Parts: sequence; C-alpha cells; structure tokens
Amino acid sequence: GATIADAPLLDELIAESASGSRSKRDESVWFDWRTETELGKEIMGHLEVGPGVWQSIETQPEKLEMTVTLSPENPAETKADLLVYDAAERMIGKAGGDMPGAAYSVNADGSLFISVPVQRQGSYRVLVRGMKTESAVLTVKIYQQDFEIFSQTAEFGVKAHQSIVCQISLSAEMSVDFGTPGVSSDASGKPLYHDFDGDGDIDDTDVEKVSALWNSSAGDAGYDAFYDLDDDGHISVLDIMRVANGMTGN
Repeated sequence: GATIADAPLLDELIAESASGSRSKRDESVWFDWRTETELGKEIMGHLEVGPGVWQSIETQPEKLEMTVTLSPENPAETKADLLVYDAAERMIGKAGGDMPGAAYSVNADGSLFISVPVQRQGSYRVLVRGMKTESAVLTVKIYQQDFEIFSQTAEFGVKAHQSIVCQISLSAEMSVDFGTPGVSSDASGKPLYHDFDGDGDIDDTDVEKVSALWNSSAGDAGYDAFYDLDDDGHISVLDIMRVANGMTGN
C-alpha cells in the first residue's frame, strides 16, 4: 500500500536503527547488503534511478483495460464462442490463449466475458463463432483504472459455423473506433465463411484448425462441432475440403 511519496528510504531506516532510540545491532553481524554483497550490488544496479524516472512513473497514463461481453439470445442454450486477438495475433478464448494478462470467463447468466489489457494506438479483433442461428449482443467497454471511458453495444445475427468479426481500434488521443460486427470478408467484400480466425483471408491456418480434428466424432474428447461443417457428427476430409476450396487465391 505504500506509495512513492510516503515510502521511507532504506538509508533512513538504517539510520533510525543505528540511533539511540533502538537497540544497537552487534557490529560483527551488521552490514549493508546493498554495497557489501555481490547480489546486493546487482539488485541496486536495477533499482537506482534518478528523480526524473520516478516523476515519469508518477505521471504516466494509467493502465487501460478492455472488456468484451457476448450475450446470446438464450445464453443457457448457446454454444457460441467468443475470442479476442491483438495486433500480434495473440488470442484469448474459452480454450485459453497466449495474450498476456487476458482472462476468459462465463458470467452467472451464461454470457461470455473477456478482459484484456490494452494499449493506446492498439488494434484488437473480436471474433464470435456461432453454432446455430441466433441473435446476440456484443458489449465493449474500456476502463482507465476503475473509470469507464468508453462503452458501446451492437446487436447482430450469427449462423451455425459462422464467424462474426468486429474490429476495435484505439488512437493516441484515446478515441475508439468500434467496427460493425459482420461476417469476415476479403478486400473486395466477398464473404469468407470459413475464415475461422477472422483475419480477412482463408489460408493454411484455417485449414489446419479443421485438419487438426480430422477423424474425430461426436462424443470424442477432441471433437468440436463448430468444425463439423456438414453436421454429420464426424470431421472428415469433406469438411477439410470445404475450407481448402475457399482459400484466398483459389
């Protein structure tokens, strides 16, 4: 709970300990670990900073957090999935992810929730994967510490095996561009129904997502109905070919 303003300096504590107000330590065992041990010298090399550095720490912008909530029409029955990608293609979703500091959870009402630390001038891709035809509401909020500085919602429809994408961009001036949720499409506007990561093309990454589940069936531990594109309860070469045939450039 200490702050830079009220935290005592180590030198002050040492001086107080050595004063007559407290019992003196045995001179044979008392030493300054900061200067008299190699580890202490190494630690202090990282800690010793000038007043200007502390001032920059005190005045730096507070950390930003984005929360994304997906509220399907009937949360108790939906099997939709919610994911968020950053500009480095790191992601977070129900299967986990590699985005530092991000977290995924399911709210008490069944809605899906993701929190992500964000940066100014950052770009993020919100992805909804549908498992049936239904409507849903997407809510995006941005907080600076505990203060809400942006909030917007959008209602949209999603179909089985469909990926809905929404782009979120932050500028240095803290303005937020909230894209309209919709099916992923290429530069010409052509819908890309099998663009599973919503990055604007169908490529090897998308083929690999369904290929990794090849020969799995309903009831198997690795089976994911989202990639069972013909809904026959089995992920086969037919499902893989549907994605491969839609690859950009084919």
